[in-house]
Amino acid sequence: MRERSQKWLQLETGKMQVRADWSEKCSRLSLRGIGCVVERHLNNHPYMKTSNQRETRLEMTLSRKNLAFLAGLASLTLTACASAQIGVPENAPTAGRDTTAVEVAQVAPVSLIADLSKRMIAVKRGGETIKTYSVAVGQDRYPTPLGTFNIRRIVWNPSWHPPPNSEWAKNKTPKGPGDPKNPMKVVKMFFKEPDYYIHGTDDVESLGSAASHGCLRMDPDDVADLAKLVMTEGGEPREESWFWRIIHFRRETKEVYLDNPVSLTITD
Repeated sequence: MRERSQKWLQLETGKMQVRADWSEKCSRLSLRGIGCVVERHLNNHPYMKTSNQRETRLEMTLSRKNLAFLAGLASLTLTACASAQIGVPENAPTAGRDTTAVEVAQVAPVSLIADLSKRMIAVKRGGETIKTYSVAVGQDRYPTPLGTFNIRRIVWNPSWHPPPNSEWAKNKTPKGPGDPKNPMKVVKMFFKEPDYYIHGTDDVESLGSAASHGCLRMDPDDVADLAKLVMTEGGEPREESWFWRIIHFRRETKEVYLDNPVSLTITD
């Protein structure tokens, strides 16, 4: 069926022809309803009032294949004799409602809120929470920094290097991407370089507690989901095939820089 279809209503009264043009996106008016609309406007037209002795015949030339279009009439325009306009039904989803707030919410930037006391990260848009994730936060000896930061850099399949001059990292050796002993799982999102980031962990039992050395730990699946969202909101979306390759080729590191940094606020 063609995307748009044009039909004609013809009124034979001497030299006068009335034509109606409509599209497939139309209101649910029956064939009888269309006839009533046309008849009402024509009966009120001066030409009809002065032509009582004329015989009027309304002929509707319609294709049976396209009768489905009559189930919804978007607009009916009669030239020369009459005109009709169909409004939005009062019970339509947007009738009588101000949709401005909805439109603002759709374009509002995403921000992340990490609540250390709740051990949660919330994803917010326009004041509305759209997702939450459980995290592990810094220990008392290695607290997670408070404040508002920007996530600008994301590293998928990161390597790990022991932080220099850190007592807890003594005798530890670097681990490459995909190494089973690498504590950085799947992805890390820097919020205070070079030492603090959100990252995946295989120690999922630590989630919901103060167990990290200052970073925010997440379940590997959750951190991948969050990183995808942050990339999209940060102006660097990728196709699913790109992420499939990241997940299945763990020894291949990919680094992404965001055009629009995503805000992270950490509170206690």
